[in-house]
Amino acid sequence: MKRKGLVLFIVSSLLAMTLPAGPGFTQCQTTTPTASAGMEKKTIKGTIEFDERLGGYFIRGVEPGGELFIIVNQNETTLKKFKESGKTVTIEGSTTERAAEHFFIDKIDGKEYSAGKAGEPAPKKAAPR
Repeated sequence: MKRKGLVLFIVSSLLAMTLPAGPGFTQCQTTTPTASAGMEKKTIKGTIEFDERLGGYFIRGVEPGGELFIIVNQNETTLKKFKESGKTVTIEGSTTERAAEHFFIDKIDGKEYSAGKAGEPAPKKAAPR
């Protein structure tokens, strides 16, 4: 009898873990996170590059080397100039605690960086040729 109860407990526990949580238990983020909540400041030396599959513009780190950082607050006009120049720049900004590869830019080479109006989506980019 104990064995039957144990098996029933294990099966019901496994079933409970596989069921989706109700609406009261899930959190859905509908907006881009702001650069203030839960952020870690970082300075990166790297190049600005573009790849549509990565969401547009990103930083290829030289220091720290080999790391890619997706730029969350993209300003296509500014970033395109840095991409076309190919030069290594010093970028100051923040990463989220959960995903270090998402980067909010504050400054590029010591100059203030602005992505445009807050909450405005990044402009659509044409596919590279």
